[in-house]
Amino acid sequence: MNTRGPLPPRRILAGLALAAWALAVTAAVLPLFASHLVVFKPGGTASAAIVPGAWSMTHVLAQACACSQTVVPYLLKRGPVDAHEKVLFFGRQLTLEAELRARGFEVEVRDPATRDRSEITAVPFLMISNPAGVVVYAGGYSDHRVSVTTALQDVALLEQLRAHADSGALPVIGCAVSAQDQARLDPFGIKRIGAE
Repeated sequence: MNTRGPLPPRRILAGLALAAWALAVTAAVLPLFASHLVVFKPGGTASAAIVPGAWSMTHVLAQACACSQTVVPYLLKRGPVDAHEKVLFFGRQLTLEAELRARGFEVEVRDPATRDRSEITAVPFLMISNPAGVVVYAGGYSDHRVSVTTALQDVALLEQLRAHADSGALPVIGCAVSAQDQARLDPFGIKRIGAE
């Protein structure tokens, strides 16, 4: 039982202001993490590197995606495997583009504004095509969000497919690329791939 009597109006207003501030901060910050909890449907296999007679891997990454930024050092460290490898960037990465080319990767850069026509929904996204030119894998790099501690499965997936082992697609968990998904996950436009 409250023996002090009713709260003064100033304390009520201060409490309401604090609650409104907390809700506003939560609403603003939540979109920054929401995409890392969403599993995206893979799409955009028309962008896959296809070299007749050879296995090919396409790594689809974006400049404004922290998940993508962890894949690039991994690729630079390991270098190309025994397959044709292409890195498709949404947004310019001049230094990284040059480093990847010097290591033997094909690099393609697209303007983030063209993302809707690409049909690619999210990054980082991996595609593997076989020597017959068929995309046999379209999915993620891991069964969870890609970070600096994630063991990427791209080479293991390639080897499984070469050995004719069935390889189910790993989820694409990362940053939305399509305008529709970005608007749904980030209605305030705080983190937009095409905004840089």
